[in-house]
Amino acid sequence: MASQKMAIFMKWIENPEQTAEMNRILESAEKAGIETAILPIEGELQNISLKDMLQEARDQMELDPRSRMERRIGALSGEEKERLGVVRKILDENLLTYYFQPIVSAETGDIYGYEALMRPSDPDLDVTPYDILRYAELLNRLGDVERYTFLNVAKIMTENERRFGHRVVFINSIPGAPMLAEDYLEIDNALWTHAGHIVVEMTEQTEAGEQKIRALKHRFEQMGVPIALDDYGTGYSNIFNLLEYMPKFVKIDRSLISDIHGSPKKKRFVREIIEFCHDNDILTLAEGVETWQELRSVIRMGVDLIQGYYTGRPGPDITGLIDLDIKREIARYQKERLAGRKENVYLPDETGRVQLNYVEKSSFNCILVGKEGTGCGDVVIAGIPHFKTNTHLIVAAGYKGRITLENASFAGNGGPCIDIGENAEVQLELIGGTYLNKGGIRIPGSSKLMICGNGNMEIYLEDRECFGIGNDMSSTHGDILLDQDGLITIEANGTNGICIGSGFGGHISIRRGKYDLSANCDLGICIGAFTGDTTISMSDCDTDMTLAVTRGIGIGTLDGDLDLLLHNSSVKCRAEATHAVAYGSLGTRMSRVNVHDASLITDLRGEVIIGIGAKDGHTELHVERATVRIVENGYKALAFGGFNEDTDVYMEDCDTGVEVNTASQTDTMCRPERFKIKHGRNRFLVNGNSVEHPRFE
Repeated sequence: MASQKMAIFMKWIENPEQTAEMNRILESAEKAGIETAILPIEGELQNISLKDMLQEARDQMELDPRSRMERRIGALSGEEKERLGVVRKILDENLLTYYFQPIVSAETGDIYGYEALMRPSDPDLDVTPYDILRYAELLNRLGDVERYTFLNVAKIMTENERRFGHRVVFINSIPGAPMLAEDYLEIDNALWTHAGHIVVEMTEQTEAGEQKIRALKHRFEQMGVPIALDDYGTGYSNIFNLLEYMPKFVKIDRSLISDIHGSPKKKRFVREIIEFCHDNDILTLAEGVETWQELRSVIRMGVDLIQGYYTGRPGPDITGLIDLDIKREIARYQKERLAGRKENVYLPDETGRVQLNYVEKSSFNCILVGKEGTGCGDVVIAGIPHFKTNTHLIVAAGYKGRITLENASFAGNGGPCIDIGENAEVQLELIGGTYLNKGGIRIPGSSKLMICGNGNMEIYLEDRECFGIGNDMSSTHGDILLDQDGLITIEANGTNGICIGSGFGGHISIRRGKYDLSANCDLGICIGAFTGDTTISMSDCDTDMTLAVTRGIGIGTLDGDLDLLLHNSSVKCRAEATHAVAYGSLGTRMSRVNVHDASLITDLRGEVIIGIGAKDGHTELHVERATVRIVENGYKALAFGGFNEDTDVYMEDCDTGVEVNTASQTDTMCRPERFKIKHGRNRFLVNGNSVEHPRFE
């Protein structure tokens, strides 16, 4: 039994430095008359003879490195020797691959970079990264791990340059690993190749000396490669190393992050680390974030970067995006930090009815619908007419159901008033008057929204970039179906604003209802997309649009394909703009507009303005049984099509009145044979003069 305990002790002191320290401790204990010691070895308290321990430590120090290694290997169990053999095979044949775990910005929720995490390349090699490091150190081959890691990861980065993009890769380095001069040269060549995209992360098996640290720091500084100090707050990553390295990044150890929300001592210590780092221009990274409570805590304390299973698991593929719900969550917690307040979330109970005045008076500022385990399906959120709240609504990912808004009021406070999660199907029923202040309704590309009911909704937007019903400027929106009988009013004020739609477009269907839309922006759109393709169908609706913009669109896209169907509807568009199109596109793409049994009233004033068409692209206009009124005053103004001849116009049984005042001297660039009018009453005036377009009876 004693020999078994000594074998365990030998595994506990697996390097000369640790053995020397142990020897000093044991000598002091011997002088004090202590005969036995209880030590935590492999997770258990072991009672070992002090005399035997002292002799083992002295014997260990007297051995030459090879004999010491053989002795340590001899102390291994049979299972451990098998693992050592597997590790030796891995190191002999470089059977290492790497998983990449996202490192996420705590400010934006975007992926800042990745940590390259070592794995056996053959899944049948049943050893862990810890096993590889342990037995490599035992075999005196940590240098091989160091060399393979840098060269293998650099090769993966070269082969996947476009997928990594501008993001950085954190590569683990063991400063104490012995290597040959040619190994250093080979690694340095790889670092030079990717110098702008690599961070060297210092991990320690043994503590590096002051001289070693300074030499490493100088080496990496010469190549412009920043340093990250790993596992800060425990072990060898102490204040000495922090002051010596003065790295660009400090990774706060996961033991300090785990359950930090419930530990005032951890919070105080971590906050002090963050403050010291920020005072010295060091970015802080929270490791091992695994719950939303931990995520919120570290963001509110001001951490710069986040790494953990909650934001992104490691994998062989290089993912460019994290889960959108997590990104939204990060944005909320960052908003809390900046506002200096905590977000208090209210969960509807089993009755499914929420009283907004109670939520507001109880200091809740967020209602979360559809959270797993709450048992809520359809929900009614009821307010008091004209009672404004500071609350916003979040719909969980995957939710499918009806949310009734009864005289409800929400506030955006820098984000959407109603934020729908991924893969959701939401039916929003309006009763009475609903008011959304400084934020709209976000529908991600994977979700669907239907607005119904006979109530009214008013959305007031005021921000640098804003949207009413849709998504932000860098996203597509999900399917939008407006099938309601009330009035929806949207006013967008900002630099870039869109009333209904998103940056990259999607499908919009308006089946009935009244709409009063206005965009007062540098770049503004009432219905459509900024740079993406959009499909819009409108029927049985009454829509009034007003643009006061530098560049803008009534219905369509600034630069993308438009497919617009107008049926049995009345649409008015007024614009004061430098460049504007009432229905179509300001870009080089296609505008396909099909109008029947409808009324289009258009009044445009500006420098470059178009009634219906694509400014520099292809226009297809088909109008039947419609009233069309177009009045334009502009330096370059056209009623139909763009500033090229690639336009096709067909009008049948229409009551058309066009009045254009322009230096262009024409109302269309369309070739006569491609401009077809059949039946109807049609009048065209350019600068007060009547213009005849071909008729095909």
